[in-house]
Amino acid sequence: MKIEIVYKLLGCSVLTNPLIAYGLSPFIPFVNTICLLSAITIVLGSYYILIKPELESVRDKQHTADETEILNMFDKIAEQEDVIAEYESMLSEQVVVLPCDCGKTLFEGILIPNVENICKCSSCNSSYKVIISYDSFLITEELNSAQIFDNINKIQSESIDKTLE
Repeated sequence: MKIEIVYKLLGCSVLTNPLIAYGLSPFIPFVNTICLLSAITIVLGSYYILIKPELESVRDKQHTADETEILNMFDKIAEQEDVIAEYESMLSEQVVVLPCDCGKTLFEGILIPNVENICKCSSCNSSYKVIISYDSFLITEELNSAQIFDNINKIQSESIDKTLE
């Protein structure tokens, strides 16, 4: 639709150039005016037909690239916020609140395992030594070695039967 309007405007300018040149003929020679107006028409026509659509396509590509970059940046920010929220939830699970004998909170935070943590109450100035240790236990079930060998023999015989078929 835009191209049709440009062609119509070019056609009108081609038709009106001789009239304008004739009107300006007392001041500027007719041939010079026609050449000047024709050159202007050709320059404007080439701009609207060739250059302007190319510039618009470049702008559109740049806008879509910018929009894609912005969306990717928002995705990265959302991923970072998810990771931060996960770490905060893990951190909140590790926070220990120890009460003091005076009824106030002795310690609120994370204690280091297998190290002597000395906690001092801010209200009664009592000091406590807290040691946290984690013991690991490996729980296994007894294996029936006869059943394992039977399963291995069964698998071997099935694979041999398949190769013979």
